[in-house]
Amino acid sequence: MLASIRDFKPAPSGVIVGSAFSSLRELGKYSGKTNSFFKALVNVIPDVWNNTKAIKENMAPLLVLHSDSDASNPLFMGQKIFSYANNPKKFVLLHGLKHNAPISDSCQTWWAPVIRFIENGNNLDFK
Repeated sequence: MLASIRDFKPAPSGVIVGSAFSSLRELGKYSGKTNSFFKALVNVIPDVWNNTKAIKENMAPLLVLHSDSDASNPLFMGQKIFSYANNPKKFVLLHGLKHNAPISDSCQTWWAPVIRFIENGNNLDFK
């Protein structure tokens, strides 16, 4: 999605990124620590799905959510995407939620900031 953001017509009025990886290569390096297939693959894959590069194209208000318990895409990846993003932006650190919490648990903790962001017209001034 982030790689296509500059092509959206009309441009989005807000963007929400949840539990994302920073780049496919970085995910491969991270996963390669325990998986030799990913370790070998990371050196030959093209630099596609690089969310840290793609987020630089976004000018709409951005909400990034990430859990400190996401074992699939670790917290540092969400923080990296956020650090590369333009303002206005907001980072919501979630605690104890696994990667699939938004779909498997219907977790109010995960969805509450998303709903507030949308209800407030993508205004980032919320708790």
